[in-house]
Amino acid sequence: MRGIVYKHRKKRLLAVAMGLSVVYFLGFSQMHWVRDYATRKVEDFMGDKLTVEIGSINGGLFWDMTLQDVAFYAKGDQEDKVFRLERMEISYRIWSAILEKLGLARGQEHTLKYIGMYFSRENPFLRGFLKLYSYPDRIEIVGHVSPLLFGKERRRGVKGVFMKREDSSYDCDLLWDGKLKVTGILAPQNRELSLEFTPLEDRKGLVKISGAIEETGDIRVYSRLDKVSVLGPEIIGDFWLDYRDSELPEFSVRCENLLVNKMPLWDFKAKARFDPRDKTVFLDEVAWGKGIIFQGKVAAKEPYPADIKLLFKSLQLEDVTEMFGRANEPLSGKVDGEIVFIGPLKEARVDGRLYIAEGIMGEMQFKSVFASLKGKLPVVRVVDARAVKECGNIIIAGEMDFSKFREGKTFEGVLFDTDNKVAVWENWQIAKEEKGGRVEASKDRIVFSTTIEDDAIQDQIAGEGRTDREVSLKYKLDAYNSLKVDFEDDDDFMGVEHKVHF
Repeated sequence: MRGIVYKHRKKRLLAVAMGLSVVYFLGFSQMHWVRDYATRKVEDFMGDKLTVEIGSINGGLFWDMTLQDVAFYAKGDQEDKVFRLERMEISYRIWSAILEKLGLARGQEHTLKYIGMYFSRENPFLRGFLKLYSYPDRIEIVGHVSPLLFGKERRRGVKGVFMKREDSSYDCDLLWDGKLKVTGILAPQNRELSLEFTPLEDRKGLVKISGAIEETGDIRVYSRLDKVSVLGPEIIGDFWLDYRDSELPEFSVRCENLLVNKMPLWDFKAKARFDPRDKTVFLDEVAWGKGIIFQGKVAAKEPYPADIKLLFKSLQLEDVTEMFGRANEPLSGKVDGEIVFIGPLKEARVDGRLYIAEGIMGEMQFKSVFASLKGKLPVVRVVDARAVKECGNIIIAGEMDFSKFREGKTFEGVLFDTDNKVAVWENWQIAKEEKGGRVEASKDRIVFSTTIEDDAIQDQIAGEGRTDREVSLKYKLDAYNSLKVDFEDDDDFMGVEHKVHF
């Protein structure tokens, strides 16, 4: 009986000793030299081109280590953070570190066979997980990532291999989301890449990307899109992206030689900052073409709440006509003004004011146009608006419905009214003098004028001598020459005039 009690007591003491040993060895995971060993292994795996900083280590006694809060910096510069991982799994255990510490194992026997990378919630562009397996001649990769900026967090599968070259660069052969073939070269020693993306389904469109991480830690990427379908439209163009990690990550975008469905669009450039905490983009300097500027902020998640100011600075309407391919519809004038959008983008409140200097809209010539805009997208009302002409004003009212943009019916709700001096009918511009009853109608190069005298006018000018009724027709040959024919019914007079302006 005593032997049985002793045996059980021995088992209990052994269990306590083992428990204390586990607790003791777990304490090793937080010791500085253990983090040093783990740091060195990760840096070796990454090609010794980046500096690694580990926040803490979990596990590692009976299973592989999990590194928490792992930051990567440009080699030799702790100020230039390249990216951060929420956590990282590595094929390394505390036993290995202890054996190496005691000199009982050589370091090369514990070279990492794989690492698992979990992208930090602070990362402004990606979420997800990637696992890299290292072999003497290649690195295999498998996992999924979710691009974030201005899009839903949709998982995209990644699977493939990097074959090692003699110069330590890698030939890349990946499958992205099961639909896109990714080939090219990675050069970790130079922190550069050059990749091509080819769709597997329709074999249409090609994306070329080249990029580099500079000594300062800045990321620079160039991309060429060649007949690539993006949310429907076919895109051709050159794109540049610069990214700098800081408290609020900074990035700049530039687009040139842009064609959308074979229609050329203006160049675009932007400088902005991104707040990863509330996923907000701050637009510091955004310009489209030569006269359109955006300022403000917009959230990078639905419903995309925004506070944006759209500025027009000496925007030439002729350029708008040329870009949208509607040169057969005369449009000219210089636009200045601003429009403010506040709220979710699809239904933001709109408030703005525009001024257009002397120009032409269709057949209507004007000295200036003033307009105030108010509403809630997609419908914007035109209020307190008028086109000023030499002989009077044309009142502009109604609403623009941008939900009908694809149908070409956005402006069908805009109406033109007149005062008592000027009117527009079937592209004829009709003006009436305040005194004398003279009416003039013009269209293109033709000007037709006559006098319409009612009884009130006749009474008014009776004491001044009655004027003859007359009709005239003038044709403008060009900017300097014109022909004019006059008819006076009372004297049966007809005259022909040829004017030449020098």
